[in-house]
Amino acid sequence: MVMANRAGDTLRRAIRTDVGAVRQRNEDAAYVDEAGRYFVLADGMGGCSAGDVASNTAVDVVRTILDDRAHELAAFAESPSEYGRRRICALVDRAVRDAHDVVLERSRVDPRLEGMGTTLEVAVMAAHELFVAHVGDSRTYLLHDGALRHLTEDHTVAEAMRKSGAMSADEASWSPLRSVLTNAIGASPRVAIDHLHFELSTGDRILLCSDGLYEYFSDDELALASLEGAPEDGLDELIAFARSRGGHDNITGILIEVPPWRPPHALSGLTDDVLASFVERALGERELRARIQLDAEV
Repeated sequence: MVMANRAGDTLRRAIRTDVGAVRQRNEDAAYVDEAGRYFVLADGMGGCSAGDVASNTAVDVVRTILDDRAHELAAFAESPSEYGRRRICALVDRAVRDAHDVVLERSRVDPRLEGMGTTLEVAVMAAHELFVAHVGDSRTYLLHDGALRHLTEDHTVAEAMRKSGAMSADEASWSPLRSVLTNAIGASPRVAIDHLHFELSTGDRILLCSDGLYEYFSDDELALASLEGAPEDGLDELIAFARSRGGHDNITGILIEVPPWRPPHALSGLTDDVLASFVERALGERELRARIQLDAEV
């Protein structure tokens, strides 16, 4: 599946969701913006408490807000700036917090939905920069130069114990506590949101996925399937293998390949050396991973 970007090149991306081999209902939800501006994935929880309602509600709220402010994403793509970065981060933060509030309120007013919640991954791509908002234990990966990097941290009891030293990395990877969330959309009055920002290169691939996908693969296997061939082929292969290895949960993934990008017209005509120097100064080091101060009003 392809779409045009601002430079006339194509953005290759794929989205897949599967109920798995055990579950009777798919509580995952995902959406890919047709213009290639943003991508959303949610893994609902609650079982009889309507996890599918939580995930679909969260995705719909985020879609509504980002579509309404699409002009800000387009403006940043045309003219990247530090102010624009803060604006995008604040916009995504508002979308995620509104999703949390709506899911929480629905569970309060409808007894049938009590206890529902969802993870949430929101990725915005503009001007070869990636903005990620993360809640829960779904994941966002970056595949660059053949190497896979896990960008997000799981909000689980096992991960918290690993970070505190109470559990080794190997123990955390197998512990039943790896499925117990410490943070989720709609699960409690307050939600913590991780914000991340990265510069992208042409040919990089971004993978958003639920735990029903990544739990069945090593990082090397994920990288191999995600890097080879068309994005839809890679996702189809991953889902088929996840099902064959147990498929105990719903399985959902979004895979995007970063297309070539033309810098804004104001930079045209510069030599490669001057342009490279400008971009290096403007964007700083390639791998920026830090919580951005949300000091811009939306």
